[in-house]
Amino acid sequence: MHEEENNLMPPGSFLPLVDQFKMMPKLDRWIINHIVQWLAAHPKSNSVFYINVAKDTLSDRAFPGFIQDQLQKIKAPATNLCFEVEVSDAEANTADTLIFTQKIRELGCLVSLCSFSGSPESLNLLDKMKVDFLKIDGSLVCNILRDEEDLDKVKTINQLAHKAEMKTIAELVESDDIIVKLQEIGVDYAQGFGVAKPHPFKDLES
Repeated sequence: MHEEENNLMPPGSFLPLVDQFKMMPKLDRWIINHIVQWLAAHPKSNSVFYINVAKDTLSDRAFPGFIQDQLQKIKAPATNLCFEVEVSDAEANTADTLIFTQKIRELGCLVSLCSFSGSPESLNLLDKMKVDFLKIDGSLVCNILRDEEDLDKVKTINQLAHKAEMKTIAELVESDDIIVKLQEIGVDYAQGFGVAKPHPFKDLES
């Protein structure tokens, strides 16, 4: 967020207040609007945008309709949008999450389940949800070079996802050595400072 003198305020400074005042669904709509504008300006782009969905947005029954309206405005493929749901948010409100993800997938959009650790609770959740991507918890990924137990967990999650025809994404990938290990395991994608650092949306290239 821009503040005075053209400085940028980090998300951790303002998102707690946005969440406190129940404004996250409004912020999620603002983000979608900017992405849709970008897609309209780049109609030939194959980019897929992964959008973290706030827990309050999961219970916003009007949100899927908003997404449908935005996609119809620009005639963009729904697969350009992937909505990411945190395991903790889904576990806290499973009923609304299942309705949300079902409606989003009916539109043709993609769904990713984030911070998946393979715990009994997360496995039970996965049995109920249909998702396209499984994001492996970064707390496991960052330890795979020094902790055999975490390495085995990442391997098991990757195998589980592929068996269910889901793609895997490793979170918190911070080094080339971890990337090499993930490639050995067969993880499909990686996210983290070891791949690329965050940069302003306006600098995104087609």
